[in-house]
Amino acid sequence: MVLVDIGKTLLFQAVSCQRAHPGCVHAGVGDAGASEAAFVYCPAEDLDQIGGAFDLATNVGSMQEMNHATIARYFRFLRRHAGPEALFYCCNREHKRLLGGEVVEFTRYPWSPADRHLVDERCPWYGYQLLTRRSSRLFGLEVPRVKRYQPIRHRRLRMASWVRALSARAGPQVAP
Repeated sequence: MVLVDIGKTLLFQAVSCQRAHPGCVHAGVGDAGASEAAFVYCPAEDLDQIGGAFDLATNVGSMQEMNHATIARYFRFLRRHAGPEALFYCCNREHKRLLGGEVVEFTRYPWSPADRHLVDERCPWYGYQLLTRRSSRLFGLEVPRVKRYQPIRHRRLRMASWVRALSARAGPQVAP
């Protein structure tokens, strides 16, 4: 399993996974023996050091914090490394305005007409957050407040490799 994230967040993932799976080999993406490790940790800036093909990739709640150029980079990476039956699960906000004013929309991610969507809907399970700060008390028990997220969409799809994605964008080829 390869975990990709920004460096500081990746540290917490590494500590958590090592505590949950102490009998497994854990390595950084550039470490000797990383190809034999059960868990490989990769800072986002080192994404291109990952080799091989994947069968499953997931992204939950992080593309909504990326600008268009970074999202396009991830999609290029995924398409270059997609195995023949690769699945991709993506769950992010439908719409987000970044601090610099750029608007990021789920439907405008670099999806390909060659991708085969298996699920494409509003996410029924990722829409709420329990807040314990400033919670209420009921009969002496702490009752957390519930914060509703902006609309979240998720897709599960068979991801087209970069070759199929490019040919789908170019349209049908006509023989001379």
